[in-house]
Amino acid sequence: DAALKADATDKGDGGKVIVWADETTRMYGAISAKGGAQAGDGGFVETSGRVPVDFSRARVNASTTKGRAGMWLIDPSDLSITAAGASALAAALDTGDSGTDVVVTENDSPIYGAGSCCNGQILVNSPIAWTKPSHLTLDAVNGIQVNKTITNTAPGASLSLIAGTNGVFQDPTNGAISVDKLEVVSVGGVTMMNADNSIKTLAAAANVDFRFYNVMALAIGAAGGISGVSAAGHAVALQVVGGITQSAPITAASPSQAPSGAAACA
Repeated sequence: DAALKADATDKGDGGKVIVWADETTRMYGAISAKGGAQAGDGGFVETSGRVPVDFSRARVNASTTKGRAGMWLIDPSDLSITAAGASALAAALDTGDSGTDVVVTENDSPIYGAGSCCNGQILVNSPIAWTKPSHLTLDAVNGIQVNKTITNTAPGASLSLIAGTNGVFQDPTNGAISVDKLEVVSVGGVTMMNADNSIKTLAAAANVDFRFYNVMALAIGAAGGISGVSAAGHAVALQVVGGITQSAPITAASPSQAPSGAAACA
């Protein structure tokens, strides 16, 4: 298989590798931009294209042993994450000692390779699971639908969901999220009411109603680049089994309601 390498050796940061096409990008080989064995951060990898991006067979490693994880940026148009795409993402998030942070930034034109769809949306249609304390960001110009599980309970692991006017929707049966820290930023409404959500720390900012369920005690604090929970004068409904602690504010227009056995805040 083809391989592109921009690794540091003993000391130093990993380098930069960009695979980009005016039309279809098909990344089927291996890319590494690892930090040095003794010191250094992971590097930067980008696989992007003006139209389709196929990363389903990509193998990316921007990890490090003694430093900060590097990043893999995927800049497709619409994206449906099916089994092959989910596997590639999870492998990168878990690679090396630190894992590789993964950022998927959707740019609103047709895609295939990890799936095909979607009117400016990211659809999670296959489970994504990893074990390293790395960070996954899904950033869609319109909306995000979490139809299958996203799982990592390692301390420091985090997930960011960033959406436009279509907001964030979570399948209430099959789309549970389990991570140490969750950041949600949305122009549209947010409905994340899966009864198996297991989040330790939540930070969120929505421009419409924000509704969230958690099966364990929840801390309202900092995650990603924000802190607290707000909905721009709309309703915030937090339904939490086990109680809520706050190191950052919750800002809402009206009180929320909680089911039996859950704590509500607004």
